[in-house]
Amino acid sequence: MSYLKFLYILPLFLSVLYSCSSQKITDTDNNPKIVKGIVVDNVGFPLEGAIIWVKGFSEGQKRFTGADVEGKFEIEVKKGEVLVVKYLGMFDKEVTITNQNYYKIILLEQNELH
Repeated sequence: MSYLKFLYILPLFLSVLYSCSSQKITDTDNNPKIVKGIVVDNVGFPLEGAIIWVKGFSEGQKRFTGADVEGKFEIEVKKGEVLVVKYLGMFDKEVTITNQNYYKIILLEQNELH
């Protein structure tokens, strides 16, 4: 009898557990958080050395970083702040920070007109 009760309760428990684990944690007081991401070109090639900074940062604050050899980065930001991403030969991109903790930033190549 207890085995049947277990089989009945197990799916309910697992669905509650999954529901709780898949919810996004919201930052209600807008404290700074570390976000991670990757900078790639339009075909997915990582852009090593891409520069990422928080738009409008003041001197003395470390509000910038660079992408590593795999195009990955991490930076401390607040929700609503804007990241500026720059790479030589590519169009700059601005990304507004939301509740996401990971960003895939795709930069498009600048076409030279002759």
